[in-house]
Formats: sequence, structure tokens, C-alpha cells
Amino acid sequence: MEVAKRKSQPQSGSQDQSRDLNQVRDLLERNKLDQALRQLKKIKSSRSDQTEEIAELEGQIALQKGCQDLETKRFRQAQTQFQQAAQLGVASAYYWIAKTDLAQDQPHKALEGIQQAFDSERLPKQQAGCYLKLLFLVGNTDQVQDLLEHQANRFTADHKHWAQGVLALMAQDPTTALSHFEKIKGNVTPGDDPPVWTLYALQQAEQWQEAEAQLNQHSLQRVDPFLERVMRATTSPAALSLPLRRLQVIQSLHTDTRISESTLQPETDLPDYQQAVRVLQMTQQIRAGNRHDAGHALLEALSKRASLSEDLASLRRPLLLRAGQQAFDQGEPECAETFWLPLSKTDPIDPQLARLLIEALADARSFRERQKLLTRWITSLEREAKRQPQDWPPQRLNLILATLHAWLADTWMALGQRRTAYGSLQRAERLQADAPEVLGRRGLRAYQQDDLQEAQHLMTQALEKGCCSPEVYTVLRRCLEELGDQQGQQEIRRRFGKDFGDLSESHEVDLPPWIEALAMPTFADFCEYVEEEQSEDPGLQACRLFMQSAVNAETARAELDLARARVKWQKLLDRLSPEPRCGALQAIVACIQKYAKRQKGLADLSKSYVQQVQDLIPELPEAELAHLALLALRGPQSQLQKHLPSYLKQVSQPDTVLARLQLQVRKLGYSNTLRSYIDQALSREPQNSLLLLAKATTFSPHSQPYEELSEQGFELARRLQHRETLQAYREQEYLLDLQETDSFEQLPFPISGNQEDILRALFEKMLEEEFGGDLFDDDDDDDDPSARPHAFGSEPKRRTPPSSQRNKKSSRRRS
Repeated sequence: MEVAKRKSQPQSGSQDQSRDLNQVRDLLERNKLDQALRQLKKIKSSRSDQTEEIAELEGQIALQKGCQDLETKRFRQAQTQFQQAAQLGVASAYYWIAKTDLAQDQPHKALEGIQQAFDSERLPKQQAGCYLKLLFLVGNTDQVQDLLEHQANRFTADHKHWAQGVLALMAQDPTTALSHFEKIKGNVTPGDDPPVWTLYALQQAEQWQEAEAQLNQHSLQRVDPFLERVMRATTSPAALSLPLRRLQVIQSLHTDTRISESTLQPETDLPDYQQAVRVLQMTQQIRAGNRHDAGHALLEALSKRASLSEDLASLRRPLLLRAGQQAFDQGEPECAETFWLPLSKTDPIDPQLARLLIEALADARSFRERQKLLTRWITSLEREAKRQPQDWPPQRLNLILATLHAWLADTWMALGQRRTAYGSLQRAERLQADAPEVLGRRGLRAYQQDDLQEAQHLMTQALEKGCCSPEVYTVLRRCLEELGDQQGQQEIRRRFGKDFGDLSESHEVDLPPWIEALAMPTFADFCEYVEEEQSEDPGLQACRLFMQSAVNAETARAELDLARARVKWQKLLDRLSPEPRCGALQAIVACIQKYAKRQKGLADLSKSYVQQVQDLIPELPEAELAHLALLALRGPQSQLQKHLPSYLKQVSQPDTVLARLQLQVRKLGYSNTLRSYIDQALSREPQNSLLLLAKATTFSPHSQPYEELSEQGFELARRLQHRETLQAYREQEYLLDLQETDSFEQLPFPISGNQEDILRALFEKMLEEEFGGDLFDDDDDDDDPSARPHAFGSEPKRRTPPSSQRNKKSSRRRS
């Protein structure tokens, strides 16, 4: 019995130890390292002999504790733990020692440790890939080639393909590199992402379509700790080195693909990457017509990297001018001030910019800056007149100086310095008492002195001569009200109300919501409008179905699921009577024309809907005008030439009908196809105000021909009180209000391996395509502050007071 008992004790002790070790393993799996270590110490203290199993567990605990220390950047503690793990036989510890050295930016020290482990054959074959990566990282490519030639058996097939691929990239042979990377089946080092190297090689080989496909199916979460550094070591520093995220930035810089804002978060450790991200953010904002935010991005980029200021300087002025205009139009004059004020610090002063800036400063209530700007403008102008007297005859000089002093009087008044304000007004009167702005201020002064008759006379005369002050218009109406002259109020409102945004209820515009949707400048704005608008109008339903059928919709134009779109549209059309069906068909074709990316089968689909509009003509005669409008919008030209002349011969007022046709085309999109027909009609009826507006709409709304024709047609219609033309003007202005004018074109990017070249080419392309030439018209009135500003599009002769401007967002949600 006693002998049997003694024999069973070792077996029982072995079972107890096995159970205790399993408990340690369980604690390790649950990452309860301190408990696991305490349990292991108890086991060690109860036994005099130490098994390999105990040593292995102790090494694993040290390794995991080292990983925790490394994650919290306690590098010294991590290094101690990893070294202890290595001494206990944990082979992977050498990789983590190297990783800790890299985290402290000590690549040579990391290489030294890995090389010793490799030479002494303590480094497992599966981890030998990190040795190759570190050699690339410090630039020892010759040693890499030597290892592949003489010690190839020490590496796996994946290691060798990866190294040969990187060597090919360094030799500028991405095609060969790609063939090697595509053969990699597993990880080269723990946690890396082999497909990223394939993607990188595709981009280097300029196979952008294949690279895009790989990006779309790849996760952004996996990051190889060595890949970032090796990419930076094997290419120029500007190659953007963070896996996937930076490759997406490269992809977007060279193609027209949009990437998410979360991808565009700048890293903190790479200035080149930060700069590229800011530029890409800016270009995406420009593509979307968001010059306001692009202006802020540009200013931030300039402030962060002075070394690139020379490249950015070519874009700085034109973009900030337009960013300021958009900010001002959006009711944010403070931002307009931020963009424009630095540009105004020139000598001689830029009169066109200064004219716009003094208005923004007034709206931003930056009256002290406004006073400084006006004082500097007056001084600059007087100095210039002395220097070049032949360019400044007294009549011209006095008119401009009188206008500036009148504006300065307003500013002093806003600053509460009434006496100084009256002094400025007296100087303006001495220079030219009958200047429009001076007459207006004289009228305001008369009103303050209760001389209502004189005030009414002076302010009316001021507006007739072109005074731009909203206050003069408002006070004149108040003055007439106090005089009991109701007819005079109506006359003033009729004559000048449009210039100051004061339109009666009868002047309201009521367009179908699908026409408003098509006025949206970008696909993103279009989608926002369609989602917010609750109307069940058939045309808007067609727009909604377009949006729902869009795929890859993060670019300026959306790719359509054609099969899905065709089925959904047909279901909608089948239940509509001819009249709403005609509107829905126009909406479909116009959506495709404006927002759809070109793809196989799309043109035939669009053509079929144009044919359906034509098929409606027998039962819906007005469909003929809609059919012609679609032909003018999208073609083919031969069909338009076939149908238009015969149609015009059938109607009683062909020239007016032609004008209506062009205005319908403009509601659907943009086309100048009918301009030659309109020119012929104008040769017969040069005083047809509707034709003049129609011809204007064949030009860009911020071009000089548009402004001249629009102004000519409006004055003619106002004088004759031509109701149809005046209503057409209101509709046109309303559509322009909905649009983001002056939109940037899509910006193609040349392929270049150098970030500075990319930036420079980008800016040159912007300047060439968007800003070509001087932003301001070079005419004789450039220095006249009272002349109409041409700089930023279809600016009204007198600006609408901010309180009277239409709320664009709310106007989009009318039911």
C-alpha cells in the first residue's frame, strides 16, 4: 500500500502542474498578464526543476507585456520585456525588439539586432522578411541582392518575391515589380498587407483603372509597420508613404475620383503628406464648386508650408477672389474680408477689388478697416493723379474722389464720428456736388434735417444717376411715405426696386421643383435638394429615381445602374398621363445630360426618352416644344435642323417662340446650339427684349456678352413693361440664385512621381482652364468705384441689402 502511494504521488503532481499551467494559458488568452505571471511564479516556487513549458509561458508573458508597453510608448520597459522573452527562447521577440527601435526612429539599431539574430540563426525563417525590409529601409540594397543570390534558402518564396519586387520598383520597372508582388501568397512580416504592394506597383505603372478596382475592395484598417518606411525609402519622399490611405491620395491626385473626408485626415509626422492632403481637399472642394472652403484650405496650406508658397502663389489670388465672392454671396462677409483684405494691400490699389471689399467690410461691421481702406484708396489715387496727370483729367478724378469721400462719410457715421462724417461729405460736395453718391448723401442729410421735399428731390435724382446705396433707396421710400405720396412710392419701387431686391408679391417665381433640382451646380447639391423636397411632382420623382439608381456617386458625375434605372423610370412613366409624362421625360434626359457619367448604353437610353417625347406630340401639341428643347440640349444636330425650321413656319410668332424655346433649354441645362437661329431672328427684330434675353442665356452667366445682352433686354422690357420678358428675367435670376456660379471645370491631373510637379501642374491647369487671364475686365472704367463691377459674375448694378436677399436653402424647399 505504501509503495503504491509513493508511486502515485509523482503522477498526481504532474497532473496538478499541468492543470496549473493550463490556468496560466487561459489567463494569457484573456490578456490577464499580471495574474498569469503570479500564477507562474507559484508554480516555479513549488518546483526545483524548470521545464521548457514553464520557460515558454514566461517568455510569452514577457512578450505580451512588452507589446502593451510599446503600445503606450513606454519604450524602455518594452525593450526590457522583449529581451527577456528572447532569452527565454521566444523567437518572435527579435521582430518586436526591432519594432521598438523603429518606433524610436532608430532603424540602424533595429537592423543591427535583427542581423545578429539572423547570422546566429536564432531568427525564424518566417520572420526573415523583416531583415530584408530593414536593409531596404537603411539603403543597403546591395546586401539584399547578395542575400537573394547566396542565402536564398534562408527566406520564404514570399520574402524573395517581395524583395525582388521592391528592387524592380527602385529600378523604375513597375511592371516587373507587379509580376513579383502578384505571386506573394502570405505575409512578408507579421501584420503586413501584401495586396498593398500590388496596388502601389499598379499606380507606379500608371494602371489607374486596375488600381481603382483594388482600392474599392481593400480595407483601410490594416497597416504594415514596415511598409510605410520602406515605401519612403524606395521612392522620393513625396511619394506619400502611409499604406492605402496615402495610396488613395495618390489615386485621387492622378484621377478624377473623390475620396472621403475621413481618408483626408492629415498625418502629424509627414509634412509632404499633410501638404498633399490639403491640396487634395482644396481640389475636391473646387470640383464641388465650394470655393469658400477651398479658400480656407489654401490659406491653411500657405501658413503651414512656406517652402511651397511660390507654387501656391499662382493660385492664391484668383482662388481667394472667388472664395471671397462666394462667402459674400452666402452671407458670410467676415470670411470675404479674410480672403480679400490681404489682396487689397497693393500699391496702387486694385479698384475693382477695393469696390467689393468696402461692401463686405460694411456688412461685416469692420468699419475701422473700411475707413483705413478708403483713406488709403484716396491717398493712392491722388498720388497716381500727380504722377500721371495726363491719365486723370479733373472731371474723371473729381467724380471718383467725390464718390470715395461719400463712402468715407458713411463709414465715419457708422463709427459714431458725425462731425468727421460731415467733413468728408463737404469735401465730396466741393469735388463734385452732383455725383450720384454725393447726391444720395445730401438727400440723407436733408432727411435728417426734416427737409423732406429737398430730401425726396435729391435722393430721387441720385438713384436716377445710378447711386448704389441701399440706404438711399430705403430712406427715399420712407420719405415718400411720410409725405403721403403713395403713387410716388409705387413708382420708385417699380423703377428701382429690382436693383435693391425689393420685389412685390406678383413678381414671385414659381418653377416646377424638378427644374429647381436641375439648377443645382453639383450632383451632391442635386441629391440634397431631391431628398429635402417633399413634392410628388412626376418630374421630381424622375430625378429621385435617377439619384436612387446612381452608383459610384462620389464624383462630379454619377455612374448609373442602367438596368435598374430603366425599369424604375418605365414604371413611373407608365402610370402618367401625357402632360406630366412629358415633364418627367424632360427631367430624365436633363438629369442624364448634366449629372451622369458617360458609360456604354447611356446615350441610347437617353435617345429613347427623347423619342418618347416626340411620340407624345399627336395627343399633346406642347410636347413639340419640349422635344425641340431636348434636341437643342443633347442633339443630334441633324434632327434639330430637320424639325426646327418646319415648326417655326407653323407658328404665328416664330421669333418669340424661338426665344421661349431657348429659355426652356436653359432651364434644362446649358447649350448654345440655338444662338445662330436667334441671331437671324434679332436681325429681323433687334428690339425684341425676349430674344435679347434668350441670346444672353446662350453665354455663360458671368461673361461680358451675357451681362451686356441681359442689361439691354431688361432695360427695353422695363421701359415697355413687357410682362413676359420681365417674368422670364425673374425666373432666370432665380435659377442663377440657386446655382453656384463660376463653377470650376473637372481638373485632369498629369501623372508625375514628384509631388512638387503635381502641385505645380495642378495650379497651372487651374489657372489655364478656370482663371485664364486677368480676373478684371480691362476697360476705361476700371478705376471708377461707381462703375459696375464685372469681376465676379452677374453682379447687380446695385447690390441687394443682406436682409432682403433670398434665403437660398429655404427657397429650395418650397412645396
